[in-house]
Amino acid sequence: MSVTLNIPANTNCGLVVFCNSAYYQKAIVTPSGQDPITLYKTTSGASTNLMISSPNQSFSSGSTGQVTVDIQYSTDNKTWSESQLSQGSLGVSTTYMWVVASEDANDNDYNDTVVVVNTPIG
Repeated sequence: MSVTLNIPANTNCGLVVFCNSAYYQKAIVTPSGQDPITLYKTTSGASTNLMISSPNQSFSSGSTGQVTVDIQYSTDNKTWSESQLSQGSLGVSTTYMWVVASEDANDNDYNDTVVVVNTPIG
């Protein structure tokens, strides 16, 4: 299952992805008409707060502003399953942040992978 974020068109966006899961995680962020940005948590085992993208990761929201986010998990790093997603949005003044949280069906805490897309201030 994926979600589509409606971001203002042609806006530069920042991207940060955090993981807190014992399973392998994969986040796929696809701005409309552009190649997907795929980020992985490449280790398994004990839960760790692992940032799997550079704080400097950025992309343009494109001409439509539609950005699709898909999060998947794997127990063996070979077979991938769709995570359950929860989408929230927060707007404060001219700062916008879109948050997609996922659950890999292990403990139902919806913090296994969190994708944060934000637009610049001002």
